[in-house]
Amino acid sequence: MSAPYYSSTPTRASNRPAPEARRPNRGASKSTQSRAAKPVKASAASELERLLDLAMAQPAPAGATFAELGLPKALVMALSKRGIESPFAIQSHAIPDALAGRDV
Repeated sequence: MSAPYYSSTPTRASNRPAPEARRPNRGASKSTQSRAAKPVKASAASELERLLDLAMAQPAPAGATFAELGLPKALVMALSKRGIESPFAIQSHAIPDALAGRDV
């Protein structure tokens, strides 16, 4: 009768080394540092601020319901089943842009 086989090394679920065997993080590498975000020019930042202020000054779209904003009927029905009948102001602003394919 032979003895059961036992490995001398413990098994792990992944091939990653145990946490105590990993090297500590010594900060970002030089390649990561070179890819750091560049500061935005003041003129571009002020233009963005101007456009955001302009957009927020506009009244919310006239749609008082999700259906009036142009959402598909199935989505409107799913929202109403959950008791959600009218959009928040941010949704009233964002939904038409999202449906038009613009970034929101």
